[in-house]
Amino acid sequence: MSTDALRLAFGVVMVTLAALYSLPQWLRVRRTGSVDGVSLAATSNALISCVAWVAYGAALRDVAVTLTCIAALPSLGATTWILVRNHASREGMTTTWVWTGALVVAGAITPWTQAPIELLLGASVAWYVAPAAWMAWTSVDVTGIAPGAWFVLLADAVTWLLYSLLTEIPAGILYAVIAGTGAVTVLSRLAWRGPVIATAAAASRSPRS
Repeated sequence: MSTDALRLAFGVVMVTLAALYSLPQWLRVRRTGSVDGVSLAATSNALISCVAWVAYGAALRDVAVTLTCIAALPSLGATTWILVRNHASREGMTTTWVWTGALVVAGAITPWTQAPIELLLGASVAWYVAPAAWMAWTSVDVTGIAPGAWFVLLADAVTWLLYSLLTEIPAGILYAVIAGTGAVTVLSRLAWRGPVIATAAAASRSPRS
């Protein structure tokens, strides 16, 4: 298969996964009304990062990257809006302003060096996966976390890694490594959800001395 054919194939998969990326999380929050285990700051940062990725893809003239990030915007935006409407905790929202400023500065200096924007964009997924992983492993109630979103993110990470290696996009490679690690971490916690909840419930029923 030619390089162009591979790029097209990976591009189609990337766009499809991006469209599904945050859809399960949005549906879960909308259906249950629970925002436990979902960070507004992290989701806002992910939304802002996605906008920056659109601009980056356009600058690279990479259709797959641009369309992939555009496809992820609706679900991320909807999830953010639902969290705001349901009065999710504003803890950590200062990071959203700091992160936005850092992206603007890194973007402004790209005519001289692309390293900062590539590093920031590649690491941007950490704003989404790191708080989610922390909250998942420190919370008893993880009903607000949709496992489907994390399975999609894992598949997305693998696809991004292959595509970025093929097209030599450093930001994409870093994104794939962090996203894949985060997805595995959260899915591991969800796999242990039953035993953890059962233990907590038993402890709450035990008589206090």
